Amino acid sequence: MTGSLNTQLLSSMIKNKRRSRGLREIAAEIENISAATLSRIEQGSLPDVETFIQLCSWLEVSTDKFISGPKLDSHNLTEQDLL
Repeated sequence: MTGSLNTQLLSSMIKNKRRSRGLREIAAEIENISAATLSRIEQGSLPDVETFIQLCSWLEVSTDKFISGPKLDSHNLTEQDLL
């Protein structure tokens, strides 16, 4: 049960949405995310979960858009799935 985050797609979407606007301007628009953090994510770094969720909200897309791998049906979880 492993999945991965498509950081390339996330980076591309952030760059596309901000276009020529500066990182500081975008960071001010998204609470609790610094320009330095945005820069690292645009370069392909993996964001922490909270930052990832905030960016998805700012991008107006579901977190699922960036996650690849098996999807879990929460109604059919087994104890092994949770380990």
